[in-house]
Amino acid sequence: MVTIDKTLPSIQKQLTIIIMVVVAVCLSIAGFGFMISEHILNKNALIEELETQAQITAARSSAAMAFNDPYTANEILAILKKDSTILLSCLYTRSNTVFASYRRSSEETCPKTIPTKFEFDLMTVDIVVPIVRQGQNFGSLYLQASQSELYNHALNTATFVIGIIRITTIVAY
Repeated sequence: MVTIDKTLPSIQKQLTIIIMVVVAVCLSIAGFGFMISEHILNKNALIEELETQAQITAARSSAAMAFNDPYTANEILAILKKDSTILLSCLYTRSNTVFASYRRSSEETCPKTIPTKFEFDLMTVDIVVPIVRQGQNFGSLYLQASQSELYNHALNTATFVIGIIRITTIVAY
């Protein structure tokens, strides 16, 4: 006579658990893909927005640099305080000396050497654009922006995806 161990879950319950695990794994993979795609799109949008803002600021600063007017150049850069992501902005002359600057906090300082077109580190993005007026190069504009909004958005997306996975798993069970 065959004895059935009553402590093991029924086959139906085992199949349900297996299906739930497979569904949770599939939803996790899809959610992870969505999060990566969303992060890449937002990062590209941030770069495009900062480059546009840098080009506009450089164009507005060109006359101040052409007429050697650091006061006006500083006023133009001070407008950047409206954008909470901008940490630092520096206008450099052709000889790479700082002509004017805007700093969100007193700890920020203009780099001694100007970075390349754009650089990423863990928390910031650096953008550099030339300052040109009537075909003549007067120097460069350097912008440093925080990526904190990008990370906050990624965290919100991850929270949303995890919530969806939890809800669908509970509902399906």
